[in-house]
Amino acid sequence: ITGKTVKFVGTTNDATINLGSVARTAANSKLTFVNLTLIKSNDLYKGFHHVAEETYINCNIKGMFWAYGSTANFEGCTFEQTDSNAYNIWTYGADVINFKNCTFNSGGRSMLVYNEGGSADPSYINIRNCTFNATQAVKDKAAIEIDSTYNSYVVNIDDSTATGFSNGNISGNSLWNHKLGK
Repeated sequence: ITGKTVKFVGTTNDATINLGSVARTAANSKLTFVNLTLIKSNDLYKGFHHVAEETYINCNIKGMFWAYGSTANFEGCTFEQTDSNAYNIWTYGADVINFKNCTFNSGGRSMLVYNEGGSADPSYINIRNCTFNATQAVKDKAAIEIDSTYNSYVVNIDDSTATGFSNGNISGNSLWNHKLGK
């Protein structure tokens, strides 16, 4: 998919797309997913690469998601992850990523704000009215882990809560932790 605008809409309660360990180029495309269950593997660096914009509305996202779009928007989504060694989402390639009214259910790690380079510097992560839940605490891991070793970030967190997480090893806070970087 290159240079296209594509919208996927679930019309039944059990509409599912199994993305498995997809790593596809969707250069300069705008992808929108509405009312769907999206199933992802916990494989690293898998997703829709080089997307101009990706939007997810009222989706149930299972597994470890990678946001590669220059802009990524998540509204009213529920993230599900049972593996304590995997995150719900890496904000990997997004220059601007917005989470609004989302719920993150995890095995102890929810969001990793990180990129090895190639994104805007700084990248903006906006988290508004989100709930982070952990079934177990992972030592030194807060709900949102920020690693700015290679990129800098502006992370805005408003009206969001974390339950069941450990305190971050640097922040001493269970909601966010700036664990590495500048």
